[in-house]
Amino acid sequence: LPGKFLQEELAKRGVKVGNVLTEGDGPPKTKSPAARAKIVEEFQAGKLQVLIATCEALNLGHNLDEGSVVKVRPAP
Repeated sequence: LPGKFLQEELAKRGVKVGNVLTEGDGPPKTKSPAARAKIVEEFQAGKLQVLIATCEALNLGHNLDEGSVVKVRPAP
């Protein structure tokens, strides 16, 4: 699964990563609103270097002022 794979590979290289998706059997699902908010807060505070998310997961009420690069990957 792309998000989990990316998270694991970056972590192996010492990159601090937050992932708002839960991946298991079936398509990825978004974590709870509280869990998403905590991850976004950590990213905004500079505690995470990379944030893995989908547009759908962060479309309501999340503002990523601290992001400097956005990489958009089309759905499979």
